[in-house]
Amino acid sequence: MIDNKYDIDETVWKKNFASKFNTLLAAKNVSINKAATEIGVDGKTLRSYAAGTSVPSAIIICKLADYFDVSTDYLVANGKKDTGFSDNTISELANVVKHIKTTVSSNDDEDIVTLTIEDKILTAVLTELYDNRNRSDYENVVGTLANAYGRMKAHKGQLVDYPTFEKFIRRKFIYHGLEDDCFSCVDENGDDCIAVDDWASYDEIERREEEWDNMTAFDRERWWSEFCKSQS
Repeated sequence: MIDNKYDIDETVWKKNFASKFNTLLAAKNVSINKAATEIGVDGKTLRSYAAGTSVPSAIIICKLADYFDVSTDYLVANGKKDTGFSDNTISELANVVKHIKTTVSSNDDEDIVTLTIEDKILTAVLTELYDNRNRSDYENVVGTLANAYGRMKAHKGQLVDYPTFEKFIRRKFIYHGLEDDCFSCVDENGDDCIAVDDWASYDEIERREEEWDNMTAFDRERWWSEFCKSQS
């Protein structure tokens, strides 16, 4: 019998998808019924995914990816390829980082080797592990990172959840290039807000807010990537 390298064990695939789906629900802190209502899918259908008894269609995969702010590749990966850091990988990194011995030297003649990592998420994960390596609850830190990886972003050298990151890029999208026409103030409720003197800028801000609301998560990240390139 010829071994077909393209064979996929459907039972294993369903189990893997159920694990990812339940993790995403927990990370978003949303119930299956609420998710079903917001996505426009029958709750019974989503419960079958969570139980590992069925798999979603391509259309629902796209809906779920957009809803949870993850890639479709992440959802459909069958486990044969590593699409990111696994829990075990982060745990192994944590063990290495925890046992790194550091010394501070004032000798200017001593050679210093600097490792530059282009992957910002990997950099943030390693920084988080390094900064917390002496904490008594280090294992909890590792577990949190392992569970959250893939749904977090590097922002100003810190690892932040996606909603926080999205608020940042939304602000950039709406106000970039208009900073000279805007100023920070406090509204009647005591909350921070932005005021605009120029009516043309005000109209442009409204247009950008509407455009942002109509963009998909993929379009937002693509804009952010292009914006970052234009600033470098």
